Amino acid sequence: MPRKFNQQQVEIVRKRKGLTKQDLSSWAGLSRESVSRRRFKTQEPLEWTVGRIASALGYPSEFFYGDDLDEVNVDSASFNSSLISARIRNTLLASGSIAFLLDDWAQQRLNLPDVEAVDIGFGGDPETAARKLRQEWGIGVEPVPHLIELIEAKGVRVFSIPEYLFLPGGYSCWRGDVPYIFLHKSSDYESRRFCTAQQLGYLVLHKHSRPNHYRNVKNSTKAFAYAFLMPKEGLEEVFQKHQPLNLIPQKIMDSKQRWGVSVDVLAYRLHQLGCITDRTYRSVPSRMTERYFTNSDQKRMPEEMSSVWSKALESHWKKQGLIHDIAKKLLIPVEEIESLLLISSTSARKRTSKSSRKNPVSPNRKALKAILRTWI
Repeated sequence: MPRKFNQQQVEIVRKRKGLTKQDLSSWAGLSRESVSRRRFKTQEPLEWTVGRIASALGYPSEFFYGDDLDEVNVDSASFNSSLISARIRNTLLASGSIAFLLDDWAQQRLNLPDVEAVDIGFGGDPETAARKLRQEWGIGVEPVPHLIELIEAKGVRVFSIPEYLFLPGGYSCWRGDVPYIFLHKSSDYESRRFCTAQQLGYLVLHKHSRPNHYRNVKNSTKAFAYAFLMPKEGLEEVFQKHQPLNLIPQKIMDSKQRWGVSVDVLAYRLHQLGCITDRTYRSVPSRMTERYFTNSDQKRMPEEMSSVWSKALESHWKKQGLIHDIAKKLLIPVEEIESLLLISSTSARKRTSKSSRKNPVSPNRKALKAILRTWI
């Protein structure tokens, strides 16, 4: 049976690269009509034409003869920023489609955990939902030292978004009954934890009902993140009401690392719970001066990465490299897979062969320029 060219895959990879149809036709050295959906519906392209398109996109030609990919539903995806262009949004959603393909492979090979009590049926109060989820997961009111490891153990799939696209907070979505969170690799430890908790809040609160207004979604997910990372009962054990003002800054510095949040986030939560007064809350920034930041306070916390993929890569490192095996099986460039995995960039480079580093295919300089033009 002859192979059938799949235009849908071309569209997904084109959007993943941030290219317009005109960009793609220029890169491939073809007319715009030659790469149009209408043309491919009426006429099967020549292998030479497919080869030019594949070369322009940095993918092997065989990839574009596969089955349709699952696409992220834009209406069900939660972006932490409303100030993104349609092109950036399409790039992120197309990355999600490639991640789905990667996750399908992982489900067959890596024995991923089942989804456990993420959809708990609370579409209303974020504080109640956060408390209920903590109870379901058996973590009480204690701090969560490794948030990404925890949610992966409960069945949430965690991937990365392209590093050259800065999207504050990442995004999340459901694919059937499987939840996904996409995070940015370059965010710092505290920001990544809070953004992860926010996206978890979206998955918990808005699977079945989504508010019409973006601000309502953002406010509810932020409230969930505060409550999940810093439960009321846990903080009140440490911060008693009406404490002397001079003790608050040092207590906040001691507690920020315990709860894995920034000073501002912790101070806001304490004020929200009534553990510190308005006057104390307003004075916290001015009192967090250099005399409170000792060397022990400033030590960097370890990066939170995907434990599922980090462990899989470590266990398969002696077997010619798992990433290269996946790339060969799925017909996806090695660099594409590395951009989707939330793993240390250092460990990823160790698993990349010299030959693959000589011919990088993504991100693409012209694609980056095309994307940046949308911001100017």
